Amino acid sequence: MAGKPVHFEIPAKDTNRAREFYGNLFGWQFDSMEGPTEYHMTRLGEDTGAAVFPGDTGAIRIYFEVDDIIGLWKTDSSAG
Repeated sequence: MAGKPVHFEIPAKDTNRAREFYGNLFGWQFDSMEGPTEYHMTRLGEDTGAAVFPGDTGAIRIYFEVDDIIGLWKTDSSAG
């Protein structure tokens, strides 16, 4: 469904503390991803998830499902 939030990322200065906070608050269980950067993911539903990663706090990134990324980009560009 276009416009549905499917993933969001939460930057945290202390990722262990953030994972503990969201785990206690919402019952989220995080899996640490392998790779060159620290990244911890949790599944929120069948097709939605979230992640905690090291970064400056204050701006959560939200990702939305779209049917046509090029068409959306053209619409967004023309809208100003």
